[in-house]
Amino acid sequence: MAVTWRGALFHALTVTGVSWLLGLGVELALTAFSDGHDDWSALRAADPRELVFPVVAVVALTAARRFLQPLPRWRVIVTDGLL
Repeated sequence: MAVTWRGALFHALTVTGVSWLLGLGVELALTAFSDGHDDWSALRAADPRELVFPVVAVVALTAARRFLQPLPRWRVIVTDGLL
């Protein structure tokens, strides 16, 4: 049974969104605990070019989930990690 576009998109948004938010949280925590000399980190969160990676990741993961055969859970994790 093939994965629907809706299911593939939901999976891609979940994986990308959680990882992007986790990375942003770590980055903001490091900025909060730094001695104030690291201002580039605060600017990155407001830079629109930083959204290119999540958009490309969502497109790649959606296409992979949609066009690949249904895989076991461990192969999905490996494939998503490589993409």
